[in-house]
This record gives sequence, structure tokens and C-alpha cells, in this order.
Amino acid sequence: MKSQKRSRRIRFTIDGTCANFVHYSNPLVPLAWSFFFPGFGFFLMGQFVLGWILFLWEVAVNVTGHFNTAIVYTLTGRPEEATRILEQEGKWVVILYTTTFVFSLWASYVTAVDTNQLTYLAHGENAPVKVFAMNALQYNYLTKRDPWMAVIWSLLMPGLGDVYNKRIISGSTYLIWWIIISYKSHVAGSIYYTALGDFESATSILDPEWFSFLASMWVFAAYNAYIHTVETNKVFDKEQANFLRLNYQQGVDDLYCGKKDLVDMRVIATFDHSPYVEMALVGLERIGIKKNQIYATSLDKRNETPPFIDNIHRSDGQSFLDVASLLAAFLTAVGAIYGFALKGGPVVWGLIGFVVGSVAGVAFQLLKRKKRSKERTTPKTEVVVIVDCNNAQADAVQNIFWHNHAFGISASSPQDID
Repeated sequence: MKSQKRSRRIRFTIDGTCANFVHYSNPLVPLAWSFFFPGFGFFLMGQFVLGWILFLWEVAVNVTGHFNTAIVYTLTGRPEEATRILEQEGKWVVILYTTTFVFSLWASYVTAVDTNQLTYLAHGENAPVKVFAMNALQYNYLTKRDPWMAVIWSLLMPGLGDVYNKRIISGSTYLIWWIIISYKSHVAGSIYYTALGDFESATSILDPEWFSFLASMWVFAAYNAYIHTVETNKVFDKEQANFLRLNYQQGVDDLYCGKKDLVDMRVIATFDHSPYVEMALVGLERIGIKKNQIYATSLDKRNETPPFIDNIHRSDGQSFLDVASLLAAFLTAVGAIYGFALKGGPVVWGLIGFVVGSVAGVAFQLLKRKKRSKERTTPKTEVVVIVDCNNAQADAVQNIFWHNHAFGISASSPQDID
């Protein structure tokens, strides 16, 4: 089934400022993130409009009712103060909060189930993928990126991971709200006092109502950027495989196939899926290699134990970060809350919770996958390119392959093959 045909569903779309796609997910994961912060489950599935509506609702209702402050007072042994503040400020909005909160959990789960079905159907139709978009202000493109770079930038400043993925609108919106909530919570001053060892000032300066939002936002930003990078890389691999099939597998009958006397040299190179594959093919055509002299194919991967760590070369979409991120978000929030009553302050105990949750989540996945085969450290070949050329072109062909990061190259004369 060719990808140019009109499809009923779209797997991936792109414009100048953002990209979106459907992908498989465990429905319990969006549900869990919606529990931490309504709206986050929808961000994971690319439902940004509904996600931001629920996000803003959570901030508005929670701040109006002082629910976060009541939670902090309750968990730090001051239930009377929690009751007092809810009676004064929160009793009129609790019904609104509870109903919409439960709806967020239910809707995120149902939407994830529906999205899995749509993803299955879109893949079955081999739906087309747009790889480049440009307007007067910005251009955007589909390429492969490093998931861990997205994580690092998100941990340094939430929102930058999305910007790294060219999701400008969602990334900048998240960044703006991170700055607003950080300002309202006075977390920058608390970090400053924590670094100086003045834990009493670090605790007293914080506004618990706003500070309680930050833990889940910080961890979610890293997880969300990671997942979207991994899934975008998978879309790139699939789209490039279709491109090679449609453009560089039509001349297979003109290759070798018993015509040894018509070919001086055959050069074979292996790559992973990346833009360099297409750059190599363009380079070949520029030196006079015709399409019927080129055969390029994407290799099917065998079914094997899923890789433990996703990277730019391969991923299965079921990352150890699923458990680690959720546990880290939970313990970061707990650490930050109890930090108001413990020596060291909320910042220190929040970071401790993050580290403990991350390590525990990874350890859980290690135990779960202890029977998997030992992970290979070298990249796996994903694309094979075969070129038939004359002796004068052979060196240039090999130089183009090496320049575009081929894993390995073999050059031989078909006349020498028995």
C-alpha cells in the first residue's frame, strides 16, 4: 500500500511552529499524570487545547480554594490550620474541583484507548507523513533527535525540551507558566538560601500554594519531552523507509542480477535511519549515479527483548521512564511538602525525593527485565544502500558514504564473484 494514496487518518502533522502525532501508550500512564496535574495526560497524547484548559482550571481553582496549602498543613501535622483555611476559602469550590478532577482522570484514560486504536489504523493505512513546513516566520522539519538531550534541557528549564523538538507553541507556553509559578512561589529565593545553608529562610520565603505545583511540572516536562522525542524518531524511521521503498527500490531488476559484465564495481554501505541517508543518495545523483543504479532498503527488525534504554537509534515506546518519572514526581512532591517541617527545607527534600524516586523506578524496571539479553553497545544496521558504478566513480561513491556516516562499506567487482 503506497503512502501517497489518500488516507482517512494522519499519523504525523507539522507546521512552522509545532508538530503533532498519534502514538501508542499505556492508558494508565496518562491517567496517572492527570492525577498529578489535570491536563498532563492530554499533553502526552497531543491534545493540547483540552490539556491547557484543564491545566489552567487546576491552577485557578486550586489557588482560589487554597487546596495545596491545606494539603501541606495536613501532611505536616497541622490539620486544624488546613480545616480553617478550607472553611474560609475553599468550601465553595470543592465541588467544582472534585467533579472536574475525576473527569480528567476518566477522559485521559478513554482518550488514550481511542488514540491507540487510531494509531493502529493509521499505521495500517500507511498514512502519509509531511516532513517539512515553512511560513514567513519559521520553518520546521522532521528529523531524529536525542531523547536525553530533550530530558537535560527540560530539567534545566521546563519547556526547553519541547522547544528542542521544534514544538514552539507548547514549549513556550509551558515555559511561560513555569516562570509565572516559580515567581509566585518564590522558589528562586528559596534555592538561593538553600545554597547558602540558610534553611530556615529557604522554607519561610516559599508560598506553599504555588510551590506545590512545581514538583509535578518539573518531572513531567522531562518525561513528556523524552516520550515525544522517542516517538518522533520512530515516525522518522517509518517515513524514511517508505521514501526508500518508493524511490530507490524500483530499479532492482537493473542491478547485478546476472549482469556481471555490465558492472565494474558494486559498493554496499550500511547506515542507521537518519537524514544522512538521504544526503548520501542526493550526493550520489550529483556525481552522475542514476536511480536505477541504486538500491536502498530499510531492514525489518527482529522481535527481541525491548531495549532497556531508548536512544536516538532505537526505541520501543515502553521506556523505563514510565515508572521512574511517575515515582519521581510523587516523591518529589512528598519531599517538598514534608520539607516545610524538616531541616533542610522543601527544595532539598524535593530533590532528595526526585533522586530516590528516579533510582527506585529504574531499579524496579531492572528487576522486571532481568532476563533480557545483554544490551548491544554498537548501533544496529537499519538501512542498506547498494550502488553499481564504474571504476572511475567508485572512490567518489565511497567518499560520499563515509562523509555521511556509514557504519561500514564493502566494494567489490561483480566479475570476481563466482
